[in-house]
Amino acid sequence: MDSELWQMDNELEIKVSNMMANRIICMDNTGENYKKFYNIIFAANKRENIIEDGLFTAANWDPMISGFMGPVSLTPVIKNDVQIR
Repeated sequence: MDSELWQMDNELEIKVSNMMANRIICMDNTGENYKKFYNIIFAANKRENIIEDGLFTAANWDPMISGFMGPVSLTPVIKNDVQIR
């Protein structure tokens, strides 16, 4: 194994992503085109989620609560060599 993996100054980076509903709200509000599929219609279930071209929009939605709900910790996994008979 590479000895660089065991140095004391290694850094662990954790990337967290948001809920897809919040991402769609952001894309609709910024005008980013994510509805770029051939022969697919993004239909809306509710009339308030339809824009003038008849397609779905989430631009009027409020973002949903997401993310970590409390303190985060890293807990090492300890391998237990107990055998079950």
